[in-house]
Amino acid sequence: MKNKKTLKSNEAVSHAGNALDSASTYSSDRPLFKLLGLTPFTNIPTNKLYYVGEVKFKNGSIVKIWVCPAPALFWKFEVFVAESNKTTKISTGSGALENFWNAVKLIAENMLDVENTEFKQ
Repeated sequence: MKNKKTLKSNEAVSHAGNALDSASTYSSDRPLFKLLGLTPFTNIPTNKLYYVGEVKFKNGSIVKIWVCPAPALFWKFEVFVAESNKTTKISTGSGALENFWNAVKLIAENMLDVENTEFKQ
């Protein structure tokens, strides 16, 4: 009888492990994906960078979007700002696209500029 319980317990762990091997677009992001003209992703492998697509702005700016599920979603953006002819690369912590999109959009619209400088002692 103990062996049966152990087997069932291991099956549950194995099934949970399989669920952590892939990720899909969060349901909270689906309206934003639709608004941006992006195709939601389903069951993409974890720990690999996946190209989601690009968003073009009226001002000529372009945002390219990648996601890396681990299985929480981590985002990467390459924002070409047409007005300044600059490209900004952005990486996020875990979360939904909707958590980061407003900041990315402000950069693309040339309303938010990010500059990194090296600290020297």
